[in-house]
Amino acid sequence: TKVGNKYVGEVSHFSWWNYDAQFPTVTLCMDVKDSNGNPIYGVLVELFIPGAIYPRNGFSDGNGEICGLIPANESLTMIVKDPCGNQVSSTNIGPFSTNTNYGTVTVPALTTSTVSGTLLDCNNNPVTDGYVVLDFDSYNQLIFSVTNGAFTFTTASCNSLTSFTLEGIDNAGFQTSGEINYTFTAPATNVGNLIACGSIPEFISYQIDSGSIVVLMNPASSILGGSINVYEESNSDFISISGNSILTGTYNSPDFDLIGLDRDYGVPTNIQFVLSNVGTSIGDYIDMTFSGTYTSTSAVVRNISGTVHVKRDN
Repeated sequence: TKVGNKYVGEVSHFSWWNYDAQFPTVTLCMDVKDSNGNPIYGVLVELFIPGAIYPRNGFSDGNGEICGLIPANESLTMIVKDPCGNQVSSTNIGPFSTNTNYGTVTVPALTTSTVSGTLLDCNNNPVTDGYVVLDFDSYNQLIFSVTNGAFTFTTASCNSLTSFTLEGIDNAGFQTSGEINYTFTAPATNVGNLIACGSIPEFISYQIDSGSIVVLMNPASSILGGSINVYEESNSDFISISGNSILTGTYNSPDFDLIGLDRDYGVPTNIQFVLSNVGTSIGDYIDMTFSGTYTSTSAVVRNISGTVHVKRDN
């Protein structure tokens, strides 16, 4: 009922209501998955009716699901796009006269990566009430909950959009990790640990085998010409990562090297380093993840993974 310059009505439940569709509508749901059956987060699906200029569209959620209103009794063209806006598939579907669960939409041509890691609080304990925010670019943000600190999800990437940021939020402690830069590596991207501890500006964290997670809070860095070095030394721990490039990318020995590790000066045997960000000025961040194996001084092969979030000192 129009009351003055407002419309006032009574509803039986709270939801969203749509009054601008001047045609019959039904709800269509679908599940977007890759060729391995993994739900894909953040995939854009567009639905066109014949002759339409603009589509109905939506992004898949953490379960790969999309639901929304569509025109009833219309044949539709379904177009799937990657995060760069490139069309990866086109299919004719419909018409639909009733609310419909279309089922699984498999997109084998889409490049995907399964992103995983652990969100920790200020005491290096897994966050039990929190989430992480993935940001592809200025308009596409995706949110994922954590389970006892752990998070894993599959999302789409593309050739011109290989980098992203993650921010970890600890709801209980009202703490954040801040935005940290990473690079997609298909088919899996292990980002290691995010530390949601508000004002902590820098850290290096690593884990050897299934041991405790070590977090070093006072790292330093140096960049000389085309070489990079990040390191941290405390009374009980020492770690140093050096490399022969300051360009973002994926590296292995001998281009990058790692020593220290609980004072165990082992020999890296198969460690991969993903350099995601090198700030252009002093005070900007250097972001890197590393994982693989090394041989300890006692000739034991150990597994290691870690994360570097360090400000440039020069």
